[in-house]
Amino acid sequence: MRKKLLKDRVSVMMPTRPADSNNIAARFRFTLIELLVVIAIIAILASMLLPALSQARERAKSIKCAANQKQIGTAVMLYSQDWSNWIYPVSDNAAVITWAIRLNDDYINNQKIFHCPCDEDFTFTKAHLSYGYNFNGVGAYPGNNGLGQTWSKAGTPLAVKFTQVMAPSTTIFTADSKADGTEDYAIMLCAPGTSASNWISKYDVSTRHSNGSNILWGDGHVNWQLRNAIINNPNWWNRNL
Repeated sequence: MRKKLLKDRVSVMMPTRPADSNNIAARFRFTLIELLVVIAIIAILASMLLPALSQARERAKSIKCAANQKQIGTAVMLYSQDWSNWIYPVSDNAAVITWAIRLNDDYINNQKIFHCPCDEDFTFTKAHLSYGYNFNGVGAYPGNNGLGQTWSKAGTPLAVKFTQVMAPSTTIFTADSKADGTEDYAIMLCAPGTSASNWISKYDVSTRHSNGSNILWGDGHVNWQLRNAIINNPNWWNRNL
């Protein structure tokens, strides 16, 4: 009897053997096929999300571009109010003080406002601005339906007053320029068959925002338009209509 009790006491005091840790790990181990399935799912999700993220990034850049032109529009109007309703032309008679320099120096004081985030060729010079000014309107050069090239230089489109813009809400003031490093500060509708038709590489609008451009209109609002719509609506370029 004493031996039996001693044996029972020893059995109680002895620790229970833990479960085999290798067996536990084996239960949670991925097989090669399961791992490949997980990788494939991650790849599919990435392929679905990356284009959406890229589109969102481009959309954010376009919104910033539109906000820039909105500020430019405010400066155009402030200049006009300060200077007897005149709209500053694309440059002075000597082609030194451009519209961007004048508006920036007097009202904006931030060269980055003239830079579209999608334009990788920007410098604050007339050859590399992101936005062009509708100086000649539509038709042959020198035209008489844009916003003007100089104040009084013979043989150039001359500056105009706001009262000479018949339909501001449908008249282009600025837009994303082609940004090829050749007088990007100016735009015009280079109509086929006119003396300006060979200037399209210089004064065309950009397609950097989903095949279109942001436009500042004469009443100060900004929106996006397809390039095809821009070049096929000559009335948008004509301050007389």
